Amino acid sequence: MDIKILKKALEASWNIDTCHKPMKKDYAKNHPSYGQCYPTTLIVNDFFGGKILKYKFPETEIGHFSNLIDGKEVDLSREQFDKDESFPKPQIIDRKTLKTSKAYLILRSHVNKYLTKNYPDKEIEKLSYRQGILAVILNSKKQILIISAPDEPDYWRFPSGGVDPGETHEQTVHRELKEELNIEVDIIKRITDVTNKFIWPKIVIKKHNNKYKGQQKHIFITRIKPNQNIILQEEEIGGYKWVNKEEVENYFLYPNQRSTAKKIFDDYKEFF
Repeated sequence: MDIKILKKALEASWNIDTCHKPMKKDYAKNHPSYGQCYPTTLIVNDFFGGKILKYKFPETEIGHFSNLIDGKEVDLSREQFDKDESFPKPQIIDRKTLKTSKAYLILRSHVNKYLTKNYPDKEIEKLSYRQGILAVILNSKKQILIISAPDEPDYWRFPSGGVDPGETHEQTVHRELKEELNIEVDIIKRITDVTNKFIWPKIVIKKHNNKYKGQQKHIFITRIKPNQNIILQEEEIGGYKWVNKEEVENYFLYPNQRSTAKKIFDDYKEFF
């Protein structure tokens, strides 16, 4: 990956949704990089590693972040400042000490789409999709179970998991929900006309040893059995909520999540 290409992807992806929340009110009046330093720095770190620089301005509570790569500072959101802006001495910090923000997750998704569309990787295109399941779980009140990731508390989703060798998709549903949530369910409906297929960011592909380019999830509508006590597998799940159908889109960050949920709810109204 060339840093110039990543900068193009970031410039095409910055928007008010990826802006630092206290700065959103002034976003339209400023450079597109305004309020984008935190998620931008995390994205650059995803691709190039290194350390992170944190600047703390004494006259304001809002700081600034940039990257330190091979001993050289890389600041892709510096254009939001005046050219003669003076900066205090930065603090060098480790990525592990920083929280994953909602803005970062949204920006990562936009950058990935831009790179996939404009700079396709022929080697990645050859990879297959990892097969998995997605379970829409209802309770007796027709509320729907959503879960968050332990390291990404703003990333809410339907429970899901990968298919093990030799398993049917139905067997995967029961195994995954027992392992991760300690619950048993009845499968009401397997959905075959709604697809949930997506390509992962390159950093995720790398974590999977370049074996898969993304995931294809097979969707099931299920109902939790009576008298179940949810116990989270903490290394996989950070939290859970029972929400009404109308509330689901308020929790889902990504457009494909919301469109998939809407199509399920609209096409299978009899269950919701």
